[in-house]
Amino acid sequence: SEAGHEFWEKGVYCTRKVETARQYARAQNVFGDGMYHRVILEVLFNPRAVRCERERGGNQIVLPSDAVSLQGVRFLPNCPPEKGEERLDGWSDELEAISPGCPRPGRVSPEEPPEAGQPCKVSFHPKTPGSGAHELPAMALPALLPPPLAPSCSAEGRAEELAAAVLESVDWGSPLRSEGGRDAPRGGSALREGSSAPHEGGSAGPGRAQEGG
Repeated sequence: SEAGHEFWEKGVYCTRKVETARQYARAQNVFGDGMYHRVILEVLFNPRAVRCERERGGNQIVLPSDAVSLQGVRFLPNCPPEKGEERLDGWSDELEAISPGCPRPGRVSPEEPPEAGQPCKVSFHPKTPGSGAHELPAMALPALLPPPLAPSCSAEGRAEELAAAVLESVDWGSPLRSEGGRDAPRGGSALREGSSAPHEGGSAGPGRAQEGG
């Protein structure tokens, strides 16, 4: 993959600022209905593995791919491009990432029901073991992923140290507000892995930790 435009460093480009991640996520007409959406990937990362830091351009960092753990996908509906900002006017199924051994899903349309024999499904995922009383509010994300603990640590001690590291890494400032009035999650969204880091004003969002959807 190519190197980034300022860092000249290969890796996953991330930021703690939601607005920066939003600008780097390409606005895309996903369903062909004229409405543009953006996708941001939310990750945890190992702070000791940071290769480069940049205060200009929205506070960005570069990490190796094995130091980043995908935690969630933020879908920003009705988020059109600003004047002069790049956009994607269509969706190419051939470019969609599919897990090895899995069939390619059918095209999704907000105006059409699921295909026969393909009902909508809702999946629930259990909480991370060991979170317990140390569970953090959603607005506190992303928390930093601390380095592995010594093998000699007990399960309880490992969970306590992990929780302590998470709490210390969180920015507890006032929550950001989205246009809709809801609290927006705090930074930590991967912007790009490998390919050239985009210039300010907009670039491929997750397609990658783009990656943009």
